[in-house]
Amino acid sequence: MSPMTLPLVISLDNCPKPYSVVHSRSEQFMRTIMVLALAAALAGAEASAVMAQLSPPTPEVAVGPQYSSTHVYVAPSDFDRFVASFIATFGGTTSKTGVFTITPTPSLTMSQLVLTPVGNLSVLGFETPIPYPFGAERTGYLVTDLDAAVQAARDDGADVIVSPFPDPLGRDSIIQWPGGVNMQLYWHTTAPSYAPLATVPENRVYLSSDEADVFVHDFTGLCWSKAAFTELRSRRRRLATIATA
Repeated sequence: MSPMTLPLVISLDNCPKPYSVVHSRSEQFMRTIMVLALAAALAGAEASAVMAQLSPPTPEVAVGPQYSSTHVYVAPSDFDRFVASFIATFGGTTSKTGVFTITPTPSLTMSQLVLTPVGNLSVLGFETPIPYPFGAERTGYLVTDLDAAVQAARDDGADVIVSPFPDPLGRDSIIQWPGGVNMQLYWHTTAPSYAPLATVPENRVYLSSDEADVFVHDFTGLCWSKAAFTELRSRRRRLATIATA
């Protein structure tokens, strides 16, 4: 008998009725290959499922960190002095100052974009009363498709507190996340072109411990971002730092 046909006896002790199965080594080899192939297929399917979970669940409508801006509301009398002081500290350039209606209701505000290597500001000085909820939003984010971005935010738990409306440069909307964090989403008719930032600014959001986890879960769902928590036990509140991937 050749080595390839020597009998191999395998006892299946856990079967309901003990018995023995006799296979040749060649059959056992083929069985091993089949088991390995099945394991590889299952591993591939599992990896595909994991990758599907890791894929961005929302439309890719973001542009870049140089196209987000921190909203700063100042009195018209302090407007020019504030901008000059900020530029003197961080460097950069500014757009021309103008007076516009940037809300869906009648209003007038001085507006100027401040572009610096460390982050951008939208400086606003209302000459009329500020209509609610404007003035409470922290940051404005440029998107490539406003309707898709607003719907994605709503799907991820945000409340749309100002529906999309036209402004002098395009369209805007205000959304609110759990914990009362307001943000602006906006779209420009003509896409702007800004230089990349030297450093990406940190955006700090202070929330109660009751709302922090919900906020981070919902916000990262929209932004496909990584979250790092720092526990501030002495103040009994949590600082959620969001670093967009």
